[in-house]
Amino acid sequence: MAEKKLSSFSDMATMLEDMEGVLQKMMMNMSRVRHGNDHYEYLTSMMENLDFLRESTEVIITNSSSNPFLVDKAVNVKNQVLHALDLVSSEMTALRGEYERVMCQQDFCKSDGVDIKFMSAAACAPIIKAEVDTVTLLEMAAALEKMEIVFKNMLIMIRDRHPAVDSHMQHGLKLILESVNFVIVNGSANPFLVDRAIDLKNEVVVACDIVSFKNVCRICQHHGFDDFDMKGAECGHDFHERCVNKWHESKGTCPVCPYVLMLID
Repeated sequence: MAEKKLSSFSDMATMLEDMEGVLQKMMMNMSRVRHGNDHYEYLTSMMENLDFLRESTEVIITNSSSNPFLVDKAVNVKNQVLHALDLVSSEMTALRGEYERVMCQQDFCKSDGVDIKFMSAAACAPIIKAEVDTVTLLEMAAALEKMEIVFKNMLIMIRDRHPAVDSHMQHGLKLILESVNFVIVNGSANPFLVDRAIDLKNEVVVACDIVSFKNVCRICQHHGFDDFDMKGAECGHDFHERCVNKWHESKGTCPVCPYVLMLID
């Protein structure tokens, strides 16, 4: 009887080692399989396998109570499995939500790129950022192309001072900037791709200044000054000279903040 129990303990110990190996491979594959529906399907299958591993560890814990070392090992493996279940569940939830958002925006995402409507350009930025966060090097070029198209349409809205140029546009530009930085940092194996990303980043930074009203006359809303066409307030805000002189005829304070307007010659 003692020999049989010992043999059983040995089998359970071997089983735990096998389960640890399987768990490690599953987690490695989870980080590699990143292709839309394929990834979601893999996670679904992974959840089923993890549930089986969890049940197996519970069986071992129940049947090896007289072997504290084995119980501790089984508990440790079970905790790893539970942690993996949490990770997979969280990622599935994120993917499910992203899938719904993509479906809502499907009229913008065409097979030949992204077809953006004016009022929805900023709305597409979060979708593209989510894609960029999980792409491989081979997919970065396509994601970067989408960002370029979205950004060009944002520029049209900014140029025409469209009503949608507000905090939502600022948020959209910020997400594109984060995505471009991701490509620059993670695409070092492709210098051409990084150069494209840097060029786009420089353009986005300028657009961010425009939308946040840096280097923008807050009276007429036009971007850009030259040395002979600018006056500044004591508080640091800049305006076109022609605009601020007219403003100062009827107002005594800065158009942006309550400071008294002090014209700098």
